[in-house]
Amino acid sequence: MQHVIDIHVTPHDLASIRFAYSPMMEIAFSLFACDADGIMPHQRWLEESKRALHNIDLPYIKAVIPLKRYLADFVTPTPLRPTLDLQDDFDAIRATPPDVIRKNIQLIIDIHGHTPERQQFLMYPLETLECLLDEIRLYWDRALAHHWNRIVAKLDDDIMLHTRHMGLHGTGSMLNQLTSNIRFEAMTLHIDKDRAPHPDEKTECGLDGQGLVLVPNVFRSPNGSSWQVVPEFAPMVIYGAFGGGLWYHADLPDPERDLVLTLGEGRARVLLGLRTPANTSELARMLNMTAGATSQHLKRLGEAGLVRARRQGYFVYYMLTERGQKLLDVFAG
Repeated sequence: MQHVIDIHVTPHDLASIRFAYSPMMEIAFSLFACDADGIMPHQRWLEESKRALHNIDLPYIKAVIPLKRYLADFVTPTPLRPTLDLQDDFDAIRATPPDVIRKNIQLIIDIHGHTPERQQFLMYPLETLECLLDEIRLYWDRALAHHWNRIVAKLDDDIMLHTRHMGLHGTGSMLNQLTSNIRFEAMTLHIDKDRAPHPDEKTECGLDGQGLVLVPNVFRSPNGSSWQVVPEFAPMVIYGAFGGGLWYHADLPDPERDLVLTLGEGRARVLLGLRTPANTSELARMLNMTAGATSQHLKRLGEAGLVRARRQGYFVYYMLTERGQKLLDVFAG
């Protein structure tokens, strides 16, 4: 049975809509992806992260992010701008009043039951918070930090796509194409969800002129969204970033010497980078090149019939042609 959350907005709320993201939002939803046990599109990352976290227990993370229904609001404070540094998120989390931490933990206990870590949060919220942040730092360093630049590139691309749509077609149209479980009509944001709400969860609320933060997330399902409309934090909706499944790339090998001698180092690196299709900005970030240099290499490789372009929405993605793949196979062999 489908259930609906209705969020009523005012013209001021619509005019105040903004986009933002943060490391903590990706951390939280990556943990949900871990619970999916290898389901695409994150299977390769899941395999990598499970190796990196083998035999490491994270009891405080499990206490506040139980992977079903509700995660503690204080763990994902609403980002008010694109946030690049995890330390900024930690500063925001540390600013949470102890009563808010206890309130969030008690709600988790009501839904999922007691654990020693949850009881510790109730008794010593600020001290236990430091135990949680130590675990989050460990998880981040092992599972996500080295991928962060590529994730940011995907989030920036998504924001560019939606802000352009908003400028051309209006805010209402942008909200209606954000994700399949969101509908905007009659100044109300309707969010469909599969589960019944918790007894303490509102099914109807207003933004009271606070505006709304839209948060793209590469780990969130592209067909769903999450929301946080509580008094302690600015209202936000978290949705799956456009093409979010394309963010992962394994570390690229150094170009083979003979391939470099044949094409030059820059073009050889671009050709290797296109083992996974990418747009110019993604490729430039991945290879640590300027966008201009990357574009020139793509042009020459295209003239040689080694790569081809395909438009998807507002973006142009580049991929290897059969000829380009054969060339890589020759030098790999």
